[in-house]
Amino acid sequence: MNLKTTYIIWMLLIVISFFLLCGFAHQWKQIIILENVNIAETKYLYEDDVYKLTGLVNGKLLYSIDLDTVRERLLSNPYIHDVIMVKQIYGSIDIIIFEREIKASIFLDKFYYLDSEARLLPKLRLKTIPNVPVISGVESLKENNISGEIFNSEYILTAIRMLDTTKNIDEEFYLLISELKINRNGDFVLLTDDYAIPIIIGKENYAEKILMLSSFWRQFVMRNGSQNLIYIDARFKNQLVVKWKDNNNKNIL
Repeated sequence: MNLKTTYIIWMLLIVISFFLLCGFAHQWKQIIILENVNIAETKYLYEDDVYKLTGLVNGKLLYSIDLDTVRERLLSNPYIHDVIMVKQIYGSIDIIIFEREIKASIFLDKFYYLDSEARLLPKLRLKTIPNVPVISGVESLKENNISGEIFNSEYILTAIRMLDTTKNIDEEFYLLISELKINRNGDFVLLTDDYAIPIIIGKENYAEKILMLSSFWRQFVMRNGSQNLIYIDARFKNQLVVKWKDNNNKNIL
């Protein structure tokens, strides 16, 4: 045989092999069944609750399962932000759940958690109870709230950003905050978890004020004891007005 004939024969063999392989793969897909669903560890949701939400049942043909439908079921849970799913050829589906990060809690018509977008997350069975501050003072905004929807309030968004900023500046100081209240004047007021000491932040420049408060708390309050503190007013530029129980009212910092 000449070179040209050899080349043609090899090409025919390759093409035939390709079609045989495709046919085998197609037939193989028809016999692979779902044997296992692997759900990566989650922070808040129980894995068995996630599994029930998928609607998946072992024994079903793996490649007959529509992952888009499964994804829609999972995203119906407001705690789930995104999902990655992969079918494995040995008969399993791997699922990675990306949960929303809980930033605060709030009581409107009922109790909700809030994520970074101020999305209302209903109270569910959670394996980790979020240790987050309560946002209060929004009594006029309690009507017509829907779980999973974003709570449309600039006050609430600002409150969440303020808590995030506090945590980034000084996590130890952040952990002292039990409540962030919005008063009648629209001022933001932090309340500590030990003696409910009010710390009036005001309406603006909260990052600068939190930085100053963190420094003051470490230098003075931790030394003198928070039980001796009545309130801190941080509404003024570059200073804190502090009231102690010994009636000594003075500007510091």
